[in-house]
Amino acid sequence: MAMREIYIRNESDPYFIPGTIDFQNEIESVITQIRMILGTRKGDVLGSYDFGVDLDYMVWGTKRNAEDVAEAIRDQIRDYVHHGKNITIDVTVDFGDSGQGYDYAVINIYINGQKSIGFLIDKNV
Repeated sequence: MAMREIYIRNESDPYFIPGTIDFQNEIESVITQIRMILGTRKGDVLGSYDFGVDLDYMVWGTKRNAEDVAEAIRDQIRDYVHHGKNITIDVTVDFGDSGQGYDYAVINIYINGQKSIGFLIDKNV
């Protein structure tokens, strides 16, 4: 029996494929799992209270530096993303000041050395 995952990319995503409802691609599966982790606040999943990274809180509500935030994301990926031995995942986090009165954080996820997901966390939004 072949198992397929539901395709959840948003239409605004530059890699969105219209008409796709499921997929069987390991990289796409890893991206979906990472998005679920980053989009879930810790404590929101019944029975798995450690699942998730509340990015807004992690970035703005704590005094963690960029490497601490990246390590927290790596820990979640290690614990909750299921992938084959041929997949490597790394995370970088950078904080910045726009020079226009607001701060931001950039989170990049690299899969097999290629930037696969990027997030801009803007303090003003």
